[in-house]
Amino acid sequence: GLRTRRTGTSIAVLGIDAADGRAPEGERRPANLEDVFVLLTGEEID
Repeated sequence: GLRTRRTGTSIAVLGIDAADGRAPEGERRPANLEDVFVLLTGEEID
């Protein structure tokens, strides 16, 4: 499956470039350091 992260009222889907066309539609933005921190630690940054 795809890795996801809740970001307020939206969901960030990480690694979407490797999804081979299975990506949900929506607005795209590059991942940032906060996304990576949460992915690695499971903690949210306040």
